[in-house]
Amino acid sequence: MSTNPALNARCDYALFLVLGESHEDHRVRALAATQACGYEAYPEERVPAYFLDEPELLQAFQNGQAAAKKDKAPRSREELAAIIKEKENSASFGCGQFYELFEQNFTHSISQWLPTLRPGELETVQELLMPTVYNPNPGGHWVYNVEENDIHLV
Repeated sequence: MSTNPALNARCDYALFLVLGESHEDHRVRALAATQACGYEAYPEERVPAYFLDEPELLQAFQNGQAAAKKDKAPRSREELAAIIKEKENSASFGCGQFYELFEQNFTHSISQWLPTLRPGELETVQELLMPTVYNPNPGGHWVYNVEENDIHLV
């Protein structure tokens, strides 16, 4: 086997064509490898010559490109705003009437999410966070005492 995944995919597909329907495993392996090639090649859109003469391989490569674009391309402002709203909603669970606990939960959730943002998203997210309670420097930790129904900063 070659170290070139595109060539390996093409060879598997050729084996399928030569050996016939009874060797469907070669076709399945070839299509999966071709799709992986498309995914890894993103954002480069040039299709390797190995895939150009077989419509099924070309489609698998394009499917890989589409999956990569969905996974790697920056999300829209609306998509990011929806994620922030979802985090805001989930941060309110278990806080009762204590705003400080909500702020702490929301800040923690956002702080965990920020390092996972795709390139080009951070600036938009920072703009969207301006009117929220996100506090990147909380300066302490709120503790809730259930028995005394008290909250204090430690």
